[in-house]
Amino acid sequence: MGRDMDKKAIAVLRWSTLEQGNSDRSSEVRQDANISRMASLHGWPIVERHVDAGRSAFTGENLVKGKLGELTRRFHTGALDPASHVIVVEELDRLSRQSPGVMTAWLTPLLNL
Repeated sequence: MGRDMDKKAIAVLRWSTLEQGNSDRSSEVRQDANISRMASLHGWPIVERHVDAGRSAFTGENLVKGKLGELTRRFHTGALDPASHVIVVEELDRLSRQSPGVMTAWLTPLLNL
């Protein structure tokens, strides 16, 4: 776990409809709590928090637009160092609801940076 302790976490939250983020709905609170718990378990301080409120992952548009798209571009341009940062989500479906092939194609370049 030694090298992992030096990493910094980037929290990514997403929900499909604006109503899911309302104060009487638990999506944001639940995701924040689970992400914080995971980051704490690994000793990763959360240094950034990105929220795509009301952005569906069904079409895959969120992978290139919105906060997740911006975050991806920062990794690809070298603005963020993948050796020292990890993206933390509550569940993988917070990233996308695309097929495994599409997600593998999106994720592979990030892993090879």
